[in-house]
Amino acid sequence: MHRINTLLRTLLSLLLLSLWACATPAPQPVELPELSAPPRRLEMPLAAAPLPEPGLDISPEAEALRQAVADLILDPTYADTHVGVLLVDLDSDQTLVSLNAHQAVLPASNMKLYTTAAALAALGPDFRFSTRVEAQGQVQNGILLGDLVVMGSGDPAISGRFYGGNATYVFHRWAEELKRNGIYAVQGDLVGDESYMEPHPGLYPGWEMDDISYSYAAQTGALCLNDNCVDISLVPADSAGDPALIETDPPTCYVAVENNSTTSAARRPRERLEVERRPYENVIDITGGFSQRIREKLVTVTVDDPSGYFMTVLAETLAEAGIVLSGRILVRSNSGSVDGSESWPSVAEHRSPPLSELISVINKESVNLYAEQLLKTLGAETSGNGDREAGAEAVSQWIYSMGVDPGEFRMIDGSGLSRQNRLAPAATMTLLRYMHEHPRFPIFLSSLAIGGVDGTLDKRMQEAPLLGQVRAKSGYMRGVHTLAGYVPDADGDLLAFVIMLQGPLRGSDARALHDDILILAREFSSGLSLPVHSELDVPLGTDAPPMQ
Repeated sequence: MHRINTLLRTLLSLLLLSLWACATPAPQPVELPELSAPPRRLEMPLAAAPLPEPGLDISPEAEALRQAVADLILDPTYADTHVGVLLVDLDSDQTLVSLNAHQAVLPASNMKLYTTAAALAALGPDFRFSTRVEAQGQVQNGILLGDLVVMGSGDPAISGRFYGGNATYVFHRWAEELKRNGIYAVQGDLVGDESYMEPHPGLYPGWEMDDISYSYAAQTGALCLNDNCVDISLVPADSAGDPALIETDPPTCYVAVENNSTTSAARRPRERLEVERRPYENVIDITGGFSQRIREKLVTVTVDDPSGYFMTVLAETLAEAGIVLSGRILVRSNSGSVDGSESWPSVAEHRSPPLSELISVINKESVNLYAEQLLKTLGAETSGNGDREAGAEAVSQWIYSMGVDPGEFRMIDGSGLSRQNRLAPAATMTLLRYMHEHPRFPIFLSSLAIGGVDGTLDKRMQEAPLLGQVRAKSGYMRGVHTLAGYVPDADGDLLAFVIMLQGPLRGSDARALHDDILILAREFSSGLSLPVHSELDVPLGTDAPPMQ
């Protein structure tokens, strides 16, 4: 009898969901009174004093290094490229190479260094996002007589990244927690509270409309699922001319896929395969040819209104688990409690991995969403305003307290995607020097990609003397190639470097200049002996030891 009741409950829940959630793909916003911003919870830990600019090393060895770098840059390949280079010995605090150090240019993903360093300094390595599910009503006979409310925290890690690729792992765990708390049906509404952060406007200043389908331009907000993207798997049909077979992960009615692709027997079909989301809609168009010689193709596409996506997939997951939902799916942008006096029990909760792990996703893998979520979190925690502007202001004041000229640092977003960001090499060098003396430097250093080993540098620097020695953040966008971080020289002294290239330059040529400059830095010795660095080299692999 119990098994029959469970089956009936599940069938009823799925029926309700199909009639309710998919009939209204976008959850309804709730109009509530405007509330004053919550009080800020912490102060940005400003620098005690500005950092003095390092002096210039005038030794013959440093002069020779500067000439060698100049010879590289004078190659005709770089004639139309703006080149900014700054190389500082952190042990002597002397500048070895300086070129266009105070000229601010586009940083691309080098902006993530500022976001992650500021978050590490202000929030601490043990900071975790906490997303609670509240039962706002009494529970009687397994039925919640009220709303089930998800209090969004801006957690970017509710996805499969940390859970074996299972995008809805957290939601399934919540379903089990609800049952353990005696909730098998919800009479009220399923509500997503996104008041902790400002909803994403669609495009930030300097973001481009052509990018909106791509994961690096995912929208942000207090409720994030699967990097605010849907993953689409394409498999060729058995017969040429038929549409490719598709599946979405997570499977959801929140997005509609218009599949007008054509399976082709050709290695390179005449029409290029295109997968794009329509602006401000959750309709994904698939067009063009798909070769039968490709076993499977995975494409990640952003969603519009990620809070609605989060709540819809949650409703679908709860229904799949047999929890009956009778009300609406709603999203509200404030807490709905003017005096803040209401307090409801938490019936499920998720805590993210610690910040020390999250910043590695940003600096090694260069995931933009995580950086934007951290920037908004800094705004929420320091000013009570969980928006981009407040976060950028908090980071800016922190950077200015180190002595950085405001004309050499302009932060529009946390990831570097905006083409209105500006950084001078001197600003980034100040940050690298400051973090080198910070007690959390080992955590910051370990978050950076290792040359030839992992992250965005795994396919680069795969030979000595750079293999396993460079710790850096790369940056790339059209016409921009940047790299900044740390590398030991031949004497074992730690050097900080910033290389910023802007102009019509091929990626391979940009990477070659980056690497050639770093080889010179790696082989630099302040003594008269030839470079000797075998004791610093590491074998190929993912377990390269941290630099000392």
